[in-house]
Amino acid sequence: MMPPGMSLLAYLGITFSLAWGWWFLISRTNLTGKDGMAFQLAIAPGAMVPAVAAALVRGPITRMGFTVAEFIPKIATAWPYYLLGLLAPLGIALASYGLARMTGAARHADEVRSIRSRIKFFAPLPLVALILGPLQFGEEFGWRAFFQAELFPALPLLAAIVTGLIWALWHFPLHRMEYGYPTEPWKGEAAFALHCVLQSIFYGWIYAKTGDIWAVSIAHMANNAVGCSVMNALLPGTTKRHILDYEGFLSAIPLGIICLVIVLTGGLGG
Repeated sequence: MMPPGMSLLAYLGITFSLAWGWWFLISRTNLTGKDGMAFQLAIAPGAMVPAVAAALVRGPITRMGFTVAEFIPKIATAWPYYLLGLLAPLGIALASYGLARMTGAARHADEVRSIRSRIKFFAPLPLVALILGPLQFGEEFGWRAFFQAELFPALPLLAAIVTGLIWALWHFPLHRMEYGYPTEPWKGEAAFALHCVLQSIFYGWIYAKTGDIWAVSIAHMANNAVGCSVMNALLPGTTKRHILDYEGFLSAIPLGIICLVIVLTGGLGG
């Protein structure tokens, strides 16, 4: 059997080469992050690559194999973590919005909207995240259930930090296509890397507690569909997204507090 370190390197080689190769082809078209749904659909195959890479490494490359149980949702026992993963981004986004207004950072938005004016928009977002959650299986089966779980198993915090940094780097070609931080890309990269580390702690905690990849996938989709949508709806604009975006520096504060509690209580240990 291939040594664990070599299997992780094989996973990274497949994940980066296939995803970056696909995204390079997309970059040769006229699509950019500004093109909304068309861009999302175009880049989607690349987002499935981590699951493909994990399947190849665990299957024919190392013969680690799979179990049916790891693909079965554990809703009966894991439902509190499903609920927390689904709703936490809403709380983080609202807390970040409050911080933006308190600190004056909201002035960088094109418009500052009230929470009350957007309630009807917010209401269905958790349901959207719940329905679309399985679409994040591609990333989470690769990064969380395989790479982070196998990397430094005795040091889960270090595994989360390293995974988060590599995961952020993996997204790099997307940001070069004006996805996420169109006006301050390098500051955006720093903010995104920080969030990837924090999210790796949060998602790693959910996975350690439940062993349920679907709970993690839903939490990831809630990050995108709920957290990002709420922040963009309340503080719309294209400038200073490294500060105002859900994956910006302000929202790293409430998310960081959650992660600090997880770490201090030993939550990553399972």
